Amino acid sequence: MKKISFLFILIAFASANGVWADPEDCMSRAEAEALVKKIKKERYLVDYCDCCNDVGTGVTANLLLVKKAVVVSCEYDTERFSVKMEAQMLASFKVRDQEYAEKAAHEGNTWNLALLNYQYFLEKGQARHLGFALRPGYEAPRCSGLKSFPPAALLNDKKYSAWLAQKGL
Repeated sequence: MKKISFLFILIAFASANGVWADPEDCMSRAEAEALVKKIKKERYLVDYCDCCNDVGTGVTANLLLVKKAVVVSCEYDTERFSVKMEAQMLASFKVRDQEYAEKAAHEGNTWNLALLNYQYFLEKGQARHLGFALRPGYEAPRCSGLKSFPPAALLNDKKYSAWLAQKGL
């Protein structure tokens, strides 16, 4: 009976650890402050759960224009910090096999936490997890990832098009 109880506790603990790492939003104060600076500089992010799309069936990616980013206390670890953002959702897209498919209807304003493993910034023409903005050796989830930001042709947004052109795209 003791062996079964110990095995059950071990399995429950291992399962809980796997779930706890998702999403990744808590960090040191210095990292949170650096992330606020990066987000304010970039302004555009893509919110996308690449691990949710591992089978390639299509999950929604949201293009965000960040209006405000602030450091707040982490909800589940009072000694760490998160970054809370106010963003305008410019557009949503179905993503299949790392490519933007059709546009989905979903636009508006949103408050959201910056998630190191589910939000992307644009660097040298490639979409990169926010975690890479803080830690060069960041270990992103081992999922399909996201190759790029939505092409300007998929949106009717002059400011976004100009931003992409400024980035060389």
